[in-house]
Formats: sequence, C-alpha cells, structure tokens
Amino acid sequence: MPKLNLGKVVGDKGDSFVFEDFTPEQLDGLTPKMLKGNVTTLDPDQNATVDIRKDGLNNYIDFGIPRGKNGSEIKSISAENVEMANGNTLENAMTAANESISGIEEPAFDDTTSTYTTLAESNTAAETTSNAIQSHTSIFSTLSNMKKSLSAIVQGLKILGTNVGGIHGISSALDSQREDIAASSKAVSVLNSNLMEISSTQELTNNYMRVFYSKRGQTISLYIEQNKAKLSYNTAYKLGTLPNGYCPLRSFANMVALGRDTPVMAYLSVGSGGDVTLRPYGDLPVEGYTYCYITFVCK
Repeated sequence: MPKLNLGKVVGDKGDSFVFEDFTPEQLDGLTPKMLKGNVTTLDPDQNATVDIRKDGLNNYIDFGIPRGKNGSEIKSISAENVEMANGNTLENAMTAANESISGIEEPAFDDTTSTYTTLAESNTAAETTSNAIQSHTSIFSTLSNMKKSLSAIVQGLKILGTNVGGIHGISSALDSQREDIAASSKAVSVLNSNLMEISSTQELTNNYMRVFYSKRGQTISLYIEQNKAKLSYNTAYKLGTLPNGYCPLRSFANMVALGRDTPVMAYLSVGSGGDVTLRPYGDLPVEGYTYCYITFVCK
C-alpha cells in the first residue's frame, strides 16, 4: 500500500508522518470507507472475481462478472439444468412424457380383405363397406372399411377390364399406342364403336308406323315395317327423333316405295337433329305392311 502523508502534528520536531506510522491501537475507532469499485464484463467461460482495492482509508470492491452465452456459443444444455415455469426440470418433464408415450398402443385394425369373382359381388362389397364409413366412429374401424372398400373396387376394375377385353378380343399387354388395349384412350374410342356394333335394334316411338333403327360403326340402318294407323295422302307424319350418335352428317330426303302389291311412293326425310318425317303420296291402310329400308352415315 502506498505511503499516505497524513500531514503534520504538533510535536517536538513537527515531523510529517504516514499511515503506517500509527499502531493498531492508535487507529482504533477510525472507520475505513467501503466503496464500489470497477465492474468488468468477463467472457462466458471465465469465473467471477471480486477484488478489494485500498486507497488510504478508502476500500474499493472491484467485480468481474462473466456474461451469458449467445445463441451461436451455446452447444448443448443438460436437461437437468433447464427449469420449467412450474419449478420442475426439463429432465423430469421429459421422463414423464416418455413414460406416457411408451404406454400408447400401436395402431391396429382389421386389414383382411375378401376375394370376388364377379362384378356384382365386388360392387356390393364396395358399396357395403363404403356405407359403413361414418363420422364419430373409431378411426381403426374407418381404416378397416376403407381398405375393404378399396380392395373391392380394385377387384371390380380388374373384372370389368377382363369383361371389356372379351368384347373385341382385347388381350395384349397395356400399351397406349395400340388400338386394342382397354387402358388406352384410343381403345376407349374403339370400344365404344364396338359396343355400338353389337347393340340390339331399337324402335322409334310414334303413333303411325313401326320404325326401327340400329348402328354398326358409323352406318345407321332405318327400317319401316308396318302401319299402326291409316296414313293420308300428302300429309307429313313425324315418326320420331333419333338419339345423339345416330343423327346423319347432314339432312337428307329420299323417295321410297311403301307396300307390296300396290306400292305407294313416300317422301322420307331425316334431319341433322335426328327428326324422321314421312309424307306419303297415297293412302296407307291400318296394319298395312310397308317394308322400307335405308342406310346413312351418322355424325
């Protein structure tokens, strides 16, 4: 500690003196001052320090305080050193959570499926299990019914594909570039044409004559076979309207002969919208046989 000149006292010689010149007994009763000294910020890994620095009767306390680590400096923190808001440690909280998780049962549901050999069976099974899927029921029951329903649908599609293939000899492997493959868009178009070709003859509804029509490819055949009522001279009779897919490319009209023994000429027209109209140029009796047959190309 540096020498402190305490001044001069009246004595024999009046010599000056310093703090160390006094004995403890002489300093008894004098109170030193304790003052805050310097505060220094230390690195996070350093230990805190406290130092007392004296200056005469003044004592200064100097502090060294480590700062906290920032996010980039924190590598890992032990769970036992992290305290939750309720005073519990993170380690204890995780232990309880792990015990709860270990008690959860693994999901399990009935994943068995049935085998169906007909389209009707698969359709019925798919609809039944699909209808069983309802809200406010066990998720495991829902998953089970979903799998059963999807399995029935997939099997139904396979059966349908086999049945469709048999209509027109579709038997080769999947290849969208081939016309005889059920899976390709081209094959769907071809299949539609094939289905039309094998469709049965249908009748146009009217009160005058029995009129039938059928389709093979893009060709429509129209038959007039028998009268239902007496048809009068030069009167137009609408015999019905052909459905979409059976209408001609454009409207046309033909003169046709109706009847066997004494044929009657008639004007038969088919509009682009499918309307079929007949205008006979002679009377036609009830139940008279008036066979007529024409063909045309549809749209």
